Amino acid sequence: MDLNVFKEDSIIQLQRILEARRKLNMVMGVGVDTLFEVADSISFNEISLINDWNEKLKSSNSTILQMQKQIEIAKLYLAECKKQRFPTLNFSSGYYYSLYDNSEGALLKKNALGPMLGVSVSIPIYQAGKVKREVANAKIEVSSSEIKWAETNREVYNNLRNTIEQFDNQQKLLDLEKLNLKLSKENYFISLERIKFGQTTSLEVHLAQENYVQAYTRLINFEYNLKIAEVRIKQLLNEL
Repeated sequence: MDLNVFKEDSIIQLQRILEARRKLNMVMGVGVDTLFEVADSISFNEISLINDWNEKLKSSNSTILQMQKQIEIAKLYLAECKKQRFPTLNFSSGYYYSLYDNSEGALLKKNALGPMLGVSVSIPIYQAGKVKREVANAKIEVSSSEIKWAETNREVYNNLRNTIEQFDNQQKLLDLEKLNLKLSKENYFISLERIKFGQTTSLEVHLAQENYVQAYTRLINFEYNLKIAEVRIKQLLNEL
């Protein structure tokens, strides 16, 4: 009966694997029936842990860098608005060629050739408060961008700290579960040997087997969660 239950679970798990493969193929934009192999073990990579996480985030996190660019754009717009208060000096230059031919008058032909240079000045006199309103709105935009940047910085930093703690805890849990797996495996084989000599019952063997399977399942889950935390840290630090 136990063997049949395990066979049923295996069939259900194989179906989930097929569905996950088709879903991944759709995400990658390839045929849903494209075959590929996935490693049956989870490998872990090194993470460059540093002390000053805040400075690292400011220099590498894409979300924070995007908000910094928004602040720079807002400040440039504010500077453009302020420039409207001052006179504007425009220069123009060129090179011209002209030809005149008057067959009816005394002037039959005249050529003109040479450079051209011009200067114009625009002085703002009255704009009905237009510049003042634009400058005020631009200042509000700068302040709003700075507030959003500060909130984003705190949020990303908080997410990173939580993920780092999760990473550390998953490592500790994984180490403990490796020990549990070793002990449950030994207990299972001891139960098998005891039943050979009639010193135990099949119920004890069944419980030892269940503990062994559950320990293995928890071990895989801890490895998966540890990998997720590792990927999340690298994503926040832009190290993927």
